[in-house]
Amino acid sequence: MALKRIALVDFDHTLIDLDSLVFILKKERWMFDGYILLFGLMIVLTKFSKPSMRLAARSRFKRRLLHLTKMLPPDSISHYVKHFQSKRFDAVLSHIKDQAYDEVCVISAGERHLIQMTLEDAMPVDAIIANDWDALDPFVTCFGEEKKRRILQTYGNQHDLCFTVYTDSFDDLPMMELAQHTYLIHKDGVPLLLNDRSNNIEE
Repeated sequence: MALKRIALVDFDHTLIDLDSLVFILKKERWMFDGYILLFGLMIVLTKFSKPSMRLAARSRFKRRLLHLTKMLPPDSISHYVKHFQSKRFDAVLSHIKDQAYDEVCVISAGERHLIQMTLEDAMPVDAIIANDWDALDPFVTCFGEEKKRRILQTYGNQHDLCFTVYTDSFDDLPMMELAQHTYLIHKDGVPLLLNDRSNNIEE
């Protein structure tokens, strides 16, 4: 039986050459926001703590950042989206399209609306699993083990699926554990095959 081939694709520094929400944070000078400062400090203090504490700190920080981003006027959002579109990695987008996957899922700690607008007309996307500024209560950022949990929640433990991961970061190791192929995106936007477990798959 042929396996259904699904691409699991990170967004920031994978499909575009920057971190979208951090870019907005810097441009809007939100690094001086009291909550951003507090939650940023929590991320630093929990860096070597257990994963659940690190994820909780990141979630508080990202929730505040998403809330501030949602409050921006539409013209500002459009301006940022146009900039993100100018930073798309064409080589990665072309590589994914050339592979003719059965399904492409973008999974990211970025914001769902921004991702959707940035990729519009650039690449067919069947699903986006990401943070959403319309869903902040309760909130857990889509990062690390949480990405893996959401993938399993969406696709289950189906044996007829073959995942290929595209990412720039080893923070996505939990997601890589699900994949038969992993491409690591170089800083110049070139996808490099990091892992190939295809010999372990029964077609």
